[in-house]
Amino acid sequence: MEEEKSKDELKDWKVYEALRESEMDPDLGNDIVTALRSDLAGLQYKRDKLISENSDLKNQMLSRDQRILEQQVEIDHLREQNARQNAIISSLKKKIQDLEEINRSFQTSQGRSELTVQTLQRDNRYCEEKIKDLEKKLRSLELDCHNEEQQKENARCQFHDLIRRLSVALDVEFCDTTHTHSPESLIIKAAELVQDITRLKNRCMNTTENLSTIEQDLRSCRDSLDRANADKEILQRQLSSQLLDMERLKQEKESLAVSNRVLDRELHEAREKLSHCSKNLNVVTDNVNQNESMIIQLKEDLRHRDEKYQRLQTEFRNTMESIAILLSLPTRFVEAHESTIKDRIREILSDNKDRSVQLEALRDKLNLESQQLGRTAHMHDQASTRVRILEDERNMLEAKVHKLESELNALELSRDGLRKDKANFVAFLERLSRTLNMDELTQDIGIDLHTESIMHRAEQLARLESDKIVDKTAVVYQLQRRIRILREQLQRKDLHLDLLRRKLSVQITSLERARKIEELQKKLDEAELLRTRYNRKVSVLKDQVRATGETFEQERTSTEHQISVLRDDLARAKEALVECQRREAQLQSFRHSIAKLLGILVPSSVSDFEMVSRLQKLIDAHHDFTIVSRRYDDPALLRASSRSPPPSRCRTRTPDRSLRYDDSGYADPAFDLEDDLYKARPAL
Repeated sequence: MEEEKSKDELKDWKVYEALRESEMDPDLGNDIVTALRSDLAGLQYKRDKLISENSDLKNQMLSRDQRILEQQVEIDHLREQNARQNAIISSLKKKIQDLEEINRSFQTSQGRSELTVQTLQRDNRYCEEKIKDLEKKLRSLELDCHNEEQQKENARCQFHDLIRRLSVALDVEFCDTTHTHSPESLIIKAAELVQDITRLKNRCMNTTENLSTIEQDLRSCRDSLDRANADKEILQRQLSSQLLDMERLKQEKESLAVSNRVLDRELHEAREKLSHCSKNLNVVTDNVNQNESMIIQLKEDLRHRDEKYQRLQTEFRNTMESIAILLSLPTRFVEAHESTIKDRIREILSDNKDRSVQLEALRDKLNLESQQLGRTAHMHDQASTRVRILEDERNMLEAKVHKLESELNALELSRDGLRKDKANFVAFLERLSRTLNMDELTQDIGIDLHTESIMHRAEQLARLESDKIVDKTAVVYQLQRRIRILREQLQRKDLHLDLLRRKLSVQITSLERARKIEELQKKLDEAELLRTRYNRKVSVLKDQVRATGETFEQERTSTEHQISVLRDDLARAKEALVECQRREAQLQSFRHSIAKLLGILVPSSVSDFEMVSRLQKLIDAHHDFTIVSRRYDDPALLRASSRSPPPSRCRTRTPDRSLRYDDSGYADPAFDLEDDLYKARPAL
């Protein structure tokens, strides 16, 4: 036992001497210093590299903060634009409601005007048929009047010849100033002749009564002619005013057609602009969603910043590429650079400004369209008033037509009276022939020969009864006077017929005017059809505006909620960044202090692993040195150490090694050196 103890003590002394020699050896000290310096240089390089990476990351974070601020400014600008567009949409909705009310009123007025036009068309057709019948009647009456005039002229000539012959036969001068005598002188020699004369007197009385009635009729005809002249002047004035109105309506129709075309074009442009706005809104929503995803990625990057610095660059590139892809179009590719993305965002903002200008232009156009619709409504009211005036004129014309019909009936009655007078005249001639006992002679003779025979018979009677011719001349004078009156009446009737012809021409012009009114009504119907089409288009646009407004409000609420969430996340991310920077500063200060303790002048040139390995070597060497010094200073420890294995192997190496592997993940060469020393000890 004592020999074993002595052997162990010798071994310990040898180890102690070897350690003292290694400590006192200057070459070994120089090697350690060079190794430590190399480690410090590596650590300093790593520190500088980490500082540069940290500065780059700070710059990146600042640039990201600036981008986030720019995005917030863009979001605020988009909110302002959304508010403006909402105000514009509300104003457009109000205008559309007003236009709908105007269209309803137009539809009601259109229905009324259609009913009135249908009634007017029926009345015009009825009037046309009546006018055709009246024209036929007038033609027949004109032919009859012409025949009667010829007969009247023949009878007049015959009557003048008869009077002339009677005056020659009776040896009496034919003059206006003749004395009247009693008809009783003729009864002495010719009772039959006296009876015929009395009969003629009775007939003359009847004719006088008829003439009085005819004079009254002529007075009424004069009054009606005066009224007809006044009505004619009024109708001429109305025709001139209606022609002017027709020209105005034509001009207004042309202006309405031009305005309708302009409205079609403007509506097409408005649809295209609305589609572009919807596309831009979708793009903006996609951008917002992508910004949200980017912010979520930034959160994750900030949480794992301490462990994964290198992934930040790749993620940043990926986000830039994703933003570039989102901002890119199928016709234009956006590169993953800040300048190109900013230029693209500026272009989007300029496009939004241009669209706002276009919306203002559309608002102005809608105002102009509303004014034009008001004008068309006013014009429609004027047309309705004109239609009413035309209805009144139609009623007046119908009344005039009825008057003309009554006058035609009166003329027919007068014609019948003339025929009766003719028959009476023929009967008178027959009676004269009978009174003169000339019935047998005048049966197969015409009116002319009959009158000549009567003239010869009268000459004979005049020769026989020359004393009582004065009475006969008075009767003849009265007959001549009545014939003159009848001639004047016929002339007046001719004038009346001329006036009736003029009235018919006026009616024809009124019918032509009615046809023109029908054509205008057709044009108004076409304009109403165009208006209904535009109303449908306006309703479709209104539905689109409502749908876009609802979607825009939903998107606006969702974007506001997302923006609030993003703000909270950004605040948290900033707090996490501040905490990470504080921890990084603490770690840097701790590293500098360790480098100073290790004697490293440039900590950034030495890597973390080298600094840790040097610290581990120093700690192990100090630990072994303290153990050996205690062992040789205290003999009891030497005895205990001889009984037990060396404490440096069984004390804390295994847990320290496990802790080192858990902390750093690298193998520590200090334990290998100690193992080599303890393995080499028995050989010594």
